[in-house]
Formats: sequence, C-alpha cells, structure tokens
Amino acid sequence: MRLEPILKSMTDNSIAFLQESMEITSEVDAENLVVQQITLNRHTAMIGIGGHLNVLFYIVYEEPLLDYLTQVFAGEEIPSEEYEEFKISAAGEIANIIVGHAIAPLAKQGETINITPPAITEQAQSIIRSKCHILKTKLVTSQGAMCLYLIGSDTCSDLSARDYL
Repeated sequence: MRLEPILKSMTDNSIAFLQESMEITSEVDAENLVVQQITLNRHTAMIGIGGHLNVLFYIVYEEPLLDYLTQVFAGEEIPSEEYEEFKISAAGEIANIIVGHAIAPLAKQGETINITPPAITEQAQSIIRSKCHILKTKLVTSQGAMCLYLIGSDTCSDLSARDYL
C-alpha cells in the first residue's frame, strides 16, 4: 500500500480543520518526505489505524501552536490548574478529528478500518526507523508548526503502536 495518498488526505484534512474550526491558515512547508526518525515533542498525538490501512499517524505540535489551538478549542478561559489536562485532551481530539475525516471516504467504500484512541506522549523522545517507512509533512502557521507523520508499509504487518510510542 502506498502511504503518500493517505498522508495527503491527512494533510488536506489538517489544513481544512485548522482553517474552518481553528480560524488559522496553514501552508505546506515540506510534503511526503521520507525520514529515518521522528522526534516526538511533549503532547505528540498518536493514533493507530488498523484493518486495511495498518499505519500509525502522529501529529507533533510545536508548543506555541498547541497552546493557541487549546485556547480556541476551549472557547473560553481555562483555569490554570486545568490547563495541562485540557491541552492533552485538545491534542488528542484534534488528531482524532483529522484522522476521522481522512478515513471516512474509505469506510464509505466498505473498507474495514479501526482506529485506536489517541495516545499522547508525556516527554520528548525519538523513534528510529526500522523496517517500516516513515513519511513526513510539515504545516506552518502564524502560531507555529505541526508535523504529520505516517509509519507503515507492506512489510509492517506486525505494526504495533506500543513499539512506536
């Protein structure tokens, strides 16, 4: 299975979501780059997409962008003692919305697709490419950037999220 069309769909849905729901424009800075490793920031969101696709999807947010998205997502002032929990929820929910919209057309075609709940990293770490392909697209906004990653390939039939988070 080719990963490029899947990442393109994730990219298009990210741009649309940022514009329509978060009221921020974004531009593609780099698209479909093959990379050897992913550096995960704190609050990186990961979703496993199983069934026909069998890939892992990551959004690595720059902190200023995630702070902005959290505020817009909340729609109101967040008490400081609840901010971190809300930020984690926003990071995961944004990823969930993007993935859900991106895979919806495949589900309508009768494909079996399962997604995991979003998992959020608590600390920075790196993922080194093994036998799987890693594709990256970077979106840039006025508030910061976010990188979209897709891990998978035909040789990754035993792909497990716990091995990549």
